[in-house]
Amino acid sequence: MSTIPRDAPHRNDRKERRERLRRERDERRAQRGREATRRDKGLGFAYLIAIFAAVLLLLPLSGLISRDERDPAECVPSYSKCLDPEASDYDCEGEGDGPRYTTGPIVVTGADPFRLDPDEDGFGCI
Repeated sequence: MSTIPRDAPHRNDRKERRERLRRERDERRAQRGREATRRDKGLGFAYLIAIFAAVLLLLPLSGLISRDERDPAECVPSYSKCLDPEASDYDCEGEGDGPRYTTGPIVVTGADPFRLDPDEDGFGCI
């Protein structure tokens, strides 16, 4: 006649209970992660846009990029510096074949008729 040790069922019960608690804990953590993802979804792009807008607004104030004091009608509206629309071409100082040159950095918005922003990141003559 064989006898089963008295504590054998308890060991299995404890092991099963530990496994069940571990699964429940993991499920709670996963649920919190899903909720955080849903809550934060799309905020990364919004933060990026807000930072970019702040940079564009603050650069002219910092003096790094400033509009010339000339009448805007006399300037190409795509550039933060006043460039003569009658010029055949502008190049960044130290580059290109001219006939006119400008210094940077320049914020480029919209059309880039003088191709001062070849990588199209919004900044020219950097």
